[in-house]
Amino acid sequence: EQEQEQEQEQEEEEQQQQKNEEREKDKELDVAAAKEEAKAEVDEEIRAAEKDGADSDNEDNRDADLASESKPEPPLSEEHHLERLQRQLARETKSEALAEMIGGLKMDMYLLKDKINQLHREISDGVALAGPDPSETLVYPVSVCMQCILLLTAVYFVIYTMLAVCKAFTEVFGMGENTTLELALHGACESIFHAPMICVLFLGTQLRATQISEETHGPPIGAEYAMELCTWSLLVRTFLVLALPAFMGEAVAVSEDGLKFPSHDNRAVASLLTLLRYGAMLCLYTGLVVLCIEAVIMDTRSLNVQPIDLWDDPTTVATEYAPPLSVAMQCTLFLTHLFFLIYIMHAIVQFLTQLLGDEAFPGNIHDEPPVLAREWAMKWEHCLRVCANTVGLAPMVCIVFMAARMRALEIDPREGKPQWWAEALFKVCTTAVAAQVAFVLVPQLAGIAPDERPFS
Repeated sequence: EQEQEQEQEQEEEEQQQQKNEEREKDKELDVAAAKEEAKAEVDEEIRAAEKDGADSDNEDNRDADLASESKPEPPLSEEHHLERLQRQLARETKSEALAEMIGGLKMDMYLLKDKINQLHREISDGVALAGPDPSETLVYPVSVCMQCILLLTAVYFVIYTMLAVCKAFTEVFGMGENTTLELALHGACESIFHAPMICVLFLGTQLRATQISEETHGPPIGAEYAMELCTWSLLVRTFLVLALPAFMGEAVAVSEDGLKFPSHDNRAVASLLTLLRYGAMLCLYTGLVVLCIEAVIMDTRSLNVQPIDLWDDPTTVATEYAPPLSVAMQCTLFLTHLFFLIYIMHAIVQFLTQLLGDEAFPGNIHDEPPVLAREWAMKWEHCLRVCANTVGLAPMVCIVFMAARMRALEIDPREGKPQWWAEALFKVCTTAVAAQVAFVLVPQLAGIAPDERPFS
């Protein structure tokens, strides 16, 4: 009986083993069949996508339709089909991992189909040709910022060198002082005086674009146009001062009150020269305003940097497209605004001084006796001249800021942040210059004439 029982158990085990082997074979056949089915469906979908892409080349209005389409995503019906396929495979194979793997393969095929469609759309819209490789040229292309800086620097030093040579020539040959050429060069030096401050602003904008794009892009096209506008406006104003003796026979007079343009008997010529003078000034300040705005709002989107979320902080909800504005750039922008604000106010008051005559100016709120408008304008012109002497330090201070910024970017191209104490000194220097201007303006508002010593 025991032997019979053992034989019976062995037979049952053999039968169970045969059933397990048959079940494993069935599973393998089901998996193979599922793979073949998924592969056949994928091949069919790829052929259908290629056929659709070929047919789309012959459609005339396909470009307009495709332009309105959003980013391709797997259709909802295909997602449902994928879920059903995964559940079916999980039931047949009793393996969720295998079903998920095959479902992932199916999803990859859907995405591949969408990429093929996107490629067809790009071909239909036209493929942008790559620009020339800078490394293949003999001279690496010079940026617009560097072109403008080099042009202004060259004109700046040429004019000052010509003035030094002219002074030496007149002293050696005893030609006297204040010759026409010397006066014209003096006026050109006063006109080109703004070049250092403008170049510092150009450099700061270029450095910010370099940081945001990680040395792959320059400033946006609007900023480059603004740089060119500022450069040519300043050059036009300078060459106008140099060319006045040829048209009027008299050079621009340089005094403590600034540049004084000579008058002309011909009303048309005088009007044209005035229009050119103030038109160049308007273009200069317009370009400066546009450049400052571009420097502040510049980000990866305006520079066409990929990926656009290069500077995104994952710990915040909002998407960051650019790093925070550096302290050096903040101080440079502030001093630039202060510098040109003082000079444009000085130019306006100087223009009013030349226009106003003996017309009475109304008294102030304290009912003091009225003063002549010309005297009032001359007082403010004197005050703003002292302010202009005060902000004369701003270009050199900003150059120090940009030098520290460039050194920091050289060490750390991504952040480029100087030490905390260096940034604190940036703010101290900026505040000191602004405080000096305030110490001149506040007494003038109180009726106290400012001292005319430089930088007081």
